[in-house]
Amino acid sequence: MFCCSKKQQHSPDTRPEPEPQDTLESVYLESVQLLNNSTEMSDATAQRLEAVCARLEAVAARLAAGGSSAGGAGGDDVHPSVLGWDEFFKADVQPFLDAASKFKELEPIANGARTGFNHTRVVIDAASKCKKPPQDQLMKLLEPIVQVITKSDFNDNRSAWFPQFKAWNETTQSFQWLIAPSAPASVVQNQLESSDFYLIKVLTSGKAKGGAEGDNIASFAKTLKNLMLKLQDYIKDFHKTGLTWNAKGGDLSSYKGGSAPAAPGAPAPPAAPPAPAPPAPGAPAPAAAVGGASGMDAVFASIRCSGDGVTGGLKKVTNDMKTKNMKDAPTLAPTSKAATPAAAAPVAAAAKKDAKLYNSKGTWFVEYYDNATVEVADAQMKENVFITRCNKTQIKIASKVKSITLDSCKHVTVQFQNVVSVFEIINCDRCTIFCDETVPTVSIDKSSGISVNLSRKGVATPPQLVTSNISEVNLVIPGKTDNDDPIEIPLPEQYITIIKDGKLHTECVSHSG
Repeated sequence: MFCCSKKQQHSPDTRPEPEPQDTLESVYLESVQLLNNSTEMSDATAQRLEAVCARLEAVAARLAAGGSSAGGAGGDDVHPSVLGWDEFFKADVQPFLDAASKFKELEPIANGARTGFNHTRVVIDAASKCKKPPQDQLMKLLEPIVQVITKSDFNDNRSAWFPQFKAWNETTQSFQWLIAPSAPASVVQNQLESSDFYLIKVLTSGKAKGGAEGDNIASFAKTLKNLMLKLQDYIKDFHKTGLTWNAKGGDLSSYKGGSAPAAPGAPAPPAAPPAPAPPAPGAPAPAAAVGGASGMDAVFASIRCSGDGVTGGLKKVTNDMKTKNMKDAPTLAPTSKAATPAAAAPVAAAAKKDAKLYNSKGTWFVEYYDNATVEVADAQMKENVFITRCNKTQIKIASKVKSITLDSCKHVTVQFQNVVSVFEIINCDRCTIFCDETVPTVSIDKSSGISVNLSRKGVATPPQLVTSNISEVNLVIPGKTDNDDPIEIPLPEQYITIIKDGKLHTECVSHSG
């Protein structure tokens, strides 16, 4: 990325070759290449040149409009991408801020949006003036935006403003386009699709409310969606392949908003090599390298000139100096185990994480419980339950849920009422599940010692069992009467596959006594 002044725009013949990006510079470069590659001015070439000129005029007009709204930021010091951002903020961000500010309850959204988008301008300006910083400096620069994303989380689903806060929470994730390695516009598009569900709810509530208040509620959703769409257009215009840093700029540590940091100075000359050690007494001084040789050539030339004198200062080892002839030679005895450092000790275990039960984006998470009893009481039919990293824990799910996943757990018992789609068990050991009513599908993968217990209602509508890479998995069903013992049925683990008529036929291995 580079900075271009208005003088460079008015005199394109004297400007340096720009970097390829979809801006005024890229269109100009395309026109120059078109003229250089054309030996004759055909009709097709003329039409292409006219199209390029039209694009050139359109981009110049857009940048001129952005420059007029920069508000005294110093036109010659402001990069076109920053001017484009100012234009985007005025035309698309400000209407959203106005819409959110009409409701006292939505002031946190308005304040967060103002902070996030204003600081995004700081990041874009820094990228136009600085070379790419180390990761720690970059994260420090992005800290205000990270705070906006963190504070946008809103879990009070009983609030009348819940759809607005959830839509804004999804939108804040689009700030990640600043660090996207490629296709940053797709980051914004993905978050627009995620927030669209809540925006539709906002529009519906505004229509139901009616009147001026209803129009203001609907304006919140419309301006936020328009903001996201226009943000994609801005990114495609100025940062099509990602935020580009100025390779010739200064360090980010010296950046001060509104002024370019000082370019790094010339590197200091390398230190002079240490002076050679004086020759040994009696040895001839090394001769100068023949023909001005330097480096290793000079070293070898010095050795050749020294002849036998190069070893003149060495001592001779006599027989009494040899270890085998020494009567009081030290012996090497094995050290005691107590003195041995604990090199074989196991690596210290990672710090134990806190147990958590929380809801996030329609999924209840049950994490890191150990030797505990947990009840998920507020789950709804459209929500999922995800249980992970639990040990020796009993978990009860009292209501009907969409799906349940048991991942990387040991000695865990799960009792649930109803599941709409599937109960998944992945990477688990010695776990037991109890189905009080029905479950359509039970999927077990890479697990051992699993017991699936069905009630009489569950047997009446038996689930489909999907297994892969399992061992010691049993299905337990009630006996014929309530007084009979439950029936335990092992699931097959071995199979025989044969080729018959060009097709594979697989059967379970049966063992008979």
